[in-house]
Amino acid sequence: MQVSVIKNESEICVKKINKVKPFEPTYHYLMEIIYVLSGQIEMSVDSTTEKLTAGDMAVIFPYEVHSIVNSKGSDVITIMFDPANTDVFEKKLSHTRPQSPFIKKATRFYSSVEKLRKAPQNNVMSNIYLLALLGEVLYSMELTDIETGSATTAQKILKYCSEHYTEHITIKKVSDNLYISESSITKFFSGKLKVSFRDYINMLRVKKAKYYLEKTDKRVTEVMKLCGFRNQSTFNRVFLSICDITPSEFKKAKK
Repeated sequence: MQVSVIKNESEICVKKINKVKPFEPTYHYLMEIIYVLSGQIEMSVDSTTEKLTAGDMAVIFPYEVHSIVNSKGSDVITIMFDPANTDVFEKKLSHTRPQSPFIKKATRFYSSVEKLRKAPQNNVMSNIYLLALLGEVLYSMELTDIETGSATTAQKILKYCSEHYTEHITIKKVSDNLYISESSITKFFSGKLKVSFRDYINMLRVKKAKYYLEKTDKRVTEVMKLCGFRNQSTFNRVFLSICDITPSEFKKAKK
């Protein structure tokens, strides 16, 4: 399994898929909603498996392992987006998990799903429709804080990183604070996410930098410090390696 990445993390990806096919267990840092239009699918999210029919919905939080085990001529709508771009919902999506990832008889959400699907993607209206749908869905679910004993090792590591990536963070600091061995943390990143710890932290920092550069008038040097980089040359090098453009060029292009 490898991390699935949308190149432009600000994108909202909405698709109608006819005759959706089964797929092997996978996970990614994105939030995903699957609404069943017709037929029947058997879906697994983490350790829970459920048969979904027309009008049912699956809500997959970041880094939850999921798969479609079986599909019987089903048409679905899939919605994928980065929780970091959901403003007021970002913390909730990063720090909680639903007691059940499935919503049966979710036809009350169909109108909102359709509005989002038909809206021009990645403009103001699509973001408004997404936030409206997300608010409805989260309000209907029973959520549990992953700081409780139910949190997996992976969730604890990722949650800690999401809260401290703007600081001087190291594997040793993560290990000392979570009481997880350094070797286990290293193995998690290299084995599960197929990326080094440092590259993952840099990815989080660059994502936040892109947000500041696109949505605010902050100077590049100010953004650099806010996102945890210590000097301009490192910031430029890392940003360029991930985005194929320098921070200054990115800011100018967005303006």
